[in-house]
Amino acid sequence: MGKKLSALSILAAALWAGLPVCGQSSKGGVSATSSTSSTTTTTVAPNGPTNVQVTDAAWFLNGHVLLEDGTVPTERVDIESVCSGIHHTEAHVDKKGEFSFRLGRSNPGVTPDASQTSTRSAPPSGTFNVDPSVSMSMSANPLGDCAVHAVLVGYRSDVILLAGRTQADSPNIGTIILHATTNSPGGPVSAASLAAPKAAQKAYAKGAEAAKNRKNEEAAKDLAEAVHLYPQYAEAWFELGNVQARMNDAATARQSYDMAISADPNFTPPYLKIAQMEEKAKDWKSLADTTGKVIRMAPDSDPDVYLYNAAANYNLKDMAAAEASARAGIKADTLHRVPKFWYMLGALLANRGDLAGAIDQYKNYLQYAPDGPDAATVKAQLAQVEKMAGVAKE
Repeated sequence: MGKKLSALSILAAALWAGLPVCGQSSKGGVSATSSTSSTTTTTVAPNGPTNVQVTDAAWFLNGHVLLEDGTVPTERVDIESVCSGIHHTEAHVDKKGEFSFRLGRSNPGVTPDASQTSTRSAPPSGTFNVDPSVSMSMSANPLGDCAVHAVLVGYRSDVILLAGRTQADSPNIGTIILHATTNSPGGPVSAASLAAPKAAQKAYAKGAEAAKNRKNEEAAKDLAEAVHLYPQYAEAWFELGNVQARMNDAATARQSYDMAISADPNFTPPYLKIAQMEEKAKDWKSLADTTGKVIRMAPDSDPDVYLYNAAANYNLKDMAAAEASARAGIKADTLHRVPKFWYMLGALLANRGDLAGAIDQYKNYLQYAPDGPDAATVKAQLAQVEKMAGVAKE
């Protein structure tokens, strides 16, 4: 038994390689491409079309909204799109919890918040959040940079990413679940940034648009102007760091992320970017500290923060903490988009001798991600653990 377990330990060590970029998780049962856990836009579209180019006949969408207990919300719930970093109220949920709208067109009967004509509305912290500057541009599909979520104060929304949709797909995008939020101080929206003066907001908007179009030098100039005009502009510092990272200036990007945290310590996205850097450098102690801080500050953060925390603790030989993070990540990953959690937990349980528990976790992985990137390895480990369990019974 000991020899077989040590062999499994070698296999388990390999599972920590290839962790996703924060917010870009392996795909499980839900087809989605996500990014850093923030929506970092300052401008909001007025009551009119979003800037996605579609036709009247295309991209009619509908779906449902429910609370976690399966009931229909009794309060008004708005359906909001985010395309190219622009927020737009598309529809209101009816008494049956249903909604429908044409993306990119004015929808009759929709009353946006008054704030949409002058100030940005703070998006809810969803199961994962959309950073338009990262993976949202990966799809050539005109809806590749669009996402849809529900808005209700006191709740966080599942987020439906529209990348990969075709006109042949069903218009039904499924059920959006609203989850009651905790009273955690941290989150993907910076309160300090909301107070930015108009001149700084204008510079930030120009920089964000340039960044979206990969005009890095132009974006860096405008974003630098935004933080010069308003040094507490945490979101501008964060976006500037993203641009600098794309320009392969990791050291300066790290400084910008640190400045974002200094401007608003409760703003979580820069912590996740720093975690990505620490994982790449294999600085496990710093990674455990950074992700642990985010988990304490904002337990409803992107599940990837638990993934990185589990990896850090595993490499620090704190298996109990690694297992706790993996289990917390599974609980937070309500859309089952990070199947690697089950792979991690299966390996951890196998190595401490809980073969039955390991078998269950490996089977969970294969149920939700039968063709996942780790499927072949999981199948091999599952077969090995099942053989070990059979020997143990004899």
